[in-house]
Amino acid sequence: MAMTVKLFDLIKDILEHRPETRDSDNYLAYRLYTIIDKDFHPTGNIKGMSVTDFFSKLERENLPSISSINRARRKVQEVHPSLRGKKYEVRQRNQKRYIQATIDYDSQVVEDFHNDKLKGSE
Repeated sequence: MAMTVKLFDLIKDILEHRPETRDSDNYLAYRLYTIIDKDFHPTGNIKGMSVTDFFSKLERENLPSISSINRARRKVQEVHPSLRGKKYEVRQRNQKRYIQATIDYDSQVVEDFHNDKLKGSE
């Protein structure tokens, strides 16, 4: 199922009303499937969709794939940064630390190289 405006809007609505889905594509998919398909009840005592039916619907594109949900979530969070989860903030902080550590390491390697070269020319 290609990302449609409807999928984008559904994902946005879920992210707005269910903050716990912002960091879990699996839970986001679960919430989306319960909205899209009245027979989707993977837990509980309610007679609903079998696993075979679920995968058949995925194959026939009656339900969006996890990768489509993932792409839609990323796009929604790109357009609406307030809907990003806590993991996003942690990744950003870690990425900044990693970049700084890489810059520091590269600078040290260059400095050591030049120092070794100077020692060799003496």
